[in-house]
Amino acid sequence: MKNFVFQLALLTVFLVSNLAASEWKKIEGPSDFINTIYQIKSDPSKIFVASNSIETDYSALNIIFPVVGNGIVVSNDSGKTFSNVKLDTFSVYTIFEVEATPGLILASARKLNSGGIAFSLDGGEDWYGIPMMCPGSRQIMKIVQDKNNPSILYAAALNTSNGVIKTENNFENCEELPSLKFQARDISISSFNGYIYVAADNGNISPFSSGVYCSSDGGESWTKDESGLIGKRVNCVLASKEREGLIYCGADSIDAAGNIKGAAIYQSNDYGKTWELAAAKHQSIYSIVEHPSEAGYYAAACGSAGVFIKGKNNPNWEKHSDGLPSEFPVTTVTIPDWEVEGHSFAVFAGTQGDGLYLSNKVATSVEANEAISNSLFVQKVYPQPFTKKVNIIWNNPKTQNITIEIRNSLGNVVFSQESIFASQGQQDFDWMPQSLASGIYFLTIKSEQSSISEKLIFIGE
Repeated sequence: MKNFVFQLALLTVFLVSNLAASEWKKIEGPSDFINTIYQIKSDPSKIFVASNSIETDYSALNIIFPVVGNGIVVSNDSGKTFSNVKLDTFSVYTIFEVEATPGLILASARKLNSGGIAFSLDGGEDWYGIPMMCPGSRQIMKIVQDKNNPSILYAAALNTSNGVIKTENNFENCEELPSLKFQARDISISSFNGYIYVAADNGNISPFSSGVYCSSDGGESWTKDESGLIGKRVNCVLASKEREGLIYCGADSIDAAGNIKGAAIYQSNDYGKTWELAAAKHQSIYSIVEHPSEAGYYAAACGSAGVFIKGKNNPNWEKHSDGLPSEFPVTTVTIPDWEVEGHSFAVFAGTQGDGLYLSNKVATSVEANEAISNSLFVQKVYPQPFTKKVNIIWNNPKTQNITIEIRNSLGNVVFSQESIFASQGQQDFDWMPQSLASGIYFLTIKSEQSSISEKLIFIGE
């Protein structure tokens, strides 16, 4: 009996580690050092990836950009294969599709120590990069569109003491906002109220200028965070589509000797005024993104810690990094506009040293929290792992129809019961897998108002 238990424990560890490792697979085509990943909104099957053969150290106090780069590679099949190199010999750091002008795509490019904006008029087939628009020694890292006036674009830029740029003609002319005396690593605009949020770097000025700045009047005036980010260098910022006033940022810090120390993902619930630690403590956070059309699903590039994700109705971020190379930091992530299934969604991750990775549709747990899940929650899963049968005890907040689904690690449905009439209160459900392989499965219980998910570990006999 003891020998069986020991073998079972070993098998559990083996299954969990190996199945989790299958969360990510490497995508061939881009070079080893990924700068940005962008899905074209007007043609969702088209994905652009900008990469180099030389590292860009995004953690550096002042980033030294490569003299030349490898441009952009294009996928026309949702990231399965890449070809068609564009802007070859340029380093490209952000890509932006101008929705108000069909076919116009902008790319923040760099070559021979000069940065600027290259552009395409036909959806990315042909590019114009000499001369570039808005030229200079600075490097634009992010472009966003004004919520109320689509002809106005803003950009965050490094290698300058005026890190926020505004244009009203797609960078044919560009204006540095003189009131902001810092370099900016990221910029985000709230979909609720149009507030602009800027991630201020302290590389050029002083640690007292770093933080998150907010403008509620189109960049005319700015307020800085009040507490929670003192001494932190903010690398990225995201105004959430999930709830007005909810803002995330990623930070690290730099000591007096210039050493980089990880910080965390931080969260603000009051429009960026005060901040508290949310996840990934002691890690450097380079990018935080939200699903383009399903608010409340997030991914964060957390350097050597890999990728953290967060699902809707879940207060916690979860690390999903097995299968990613631990020796190469993840510095950029993108959530493609693909369907979310049972709180499962896909993520692209770009590393500095081992190229591009794509996850399977990773599932996020949902906390048993009445305020968040409306009292639809799982109370107990027993046993875990299981060999023949698993019992799930869950709470139903009211009499209603419920759908129960179980999916495998690839997102395929292996069990489904739809429109089950369930009374209010504690419910009991048994699952006995039939002719299924050992592995990790994902249970989803959903009503018209809410949905919860739970991992199940099955070890067949």
